[in-house]
Amino acid sequence: MMSVLGAAACLVANKAQAQGSIVFCNYDSAGTLAPVTYSGPSLDGLTSGETVGTPSFTADLLYSIGETGTYTDSGFTATFLAASGTTASSGGGLFGGLSNTVTINSYTSGDIAFEIEVYNGASYANSTIRGISAPIDINLLATSANHLGNGNFFDGNASTPMSGFTVSPVPEPATMALGGLGLTSLMLLRRKKA
Repeated sequence: MMSVLGAAACLVANKAQAQGSIVFCNYDSAGTLAPVTYSGPSLDGLTSGETVGTPSFTADLLYSIGETGTYTDSGFTATFLAASGTTASSGGGLFGGLSNTVTINSYTSGDIAFEIEVYNGASYANSTIRGISAPIDINLLATSANHLGNGNFFDGNASTPMSGFTVSPVPEPATMALGGLGLTSLMLLRRKKA
């Protein structure tokens, strides 16, 4: 399985003008893996520490040119390679591949950061389980001007290489409201004592 996965992280030449490209996947040909796992109480058949995967989960790619901290949705999503609970070495918690070459149209050169949203619903906002990766900082993407091969989140241009991350249940509004009520009560009690 890993030889198939590794082949998906091969370098691809970029022929586009005034844009950068990157392979959107969380593994590479050297066998470096950054699986997505679930963290939280048992929910939807998942237990804490299990990898997440098909068919429930989707990964979205966000980017920030110049690493400004403001992220834009690339409009590109990736699917997972194996079902939830499968070991990472067999594809569990892994997504993307060679066909997932993403073009960032507004990129010309310099630093760019990426974040990956993973969720189990129609969108990140409308999901019951979701999470976001740590920022992945890249010094330089492949462009037609620099003639670099198209890399991924683990290659030599990644100043902060991708690492595995977790998704967790989204607190229900009622739970959040109860927490807010409790906090308000504590503040009122403290004010009374003063």
